[in-house]
Amino acid sequence: METKDFLRTENYNLRLKPTGVRKIVNEFSNTLNKKVSYQGKESTWSYVIFLKVKGLAHYLTSKKEKLDFVKPEYEIERIDSYDIRQKMYVNF
Repeated sequence: METKDFLRTENYNLRLKPTGVRKIVNEFSNTLNKKVSYQGKESTWSYVIFLKVKGLAHYLTSKKEKLDFVKPEYEIERIDSYDIRQKMYVNF
């Protein structure tokens, strides 16, 4: 994200411009399309989420006795620094 992807309103709120929205949507789409090993196969995160929601529905309707939201574990790839995170927290 860049400064030009935001618009500051008259009451000092930040809003995303269409360029910023596109960047977020593209990044989210890329994340959902990444492959992950699940149940012995390579699946996309979007398919794993689908299976987890289906499992939740089965659990809520008593078709399943157990519910597992732990596996597969999502790993976050950080590209920021500790200093940047501290600056962000101070502003909130």
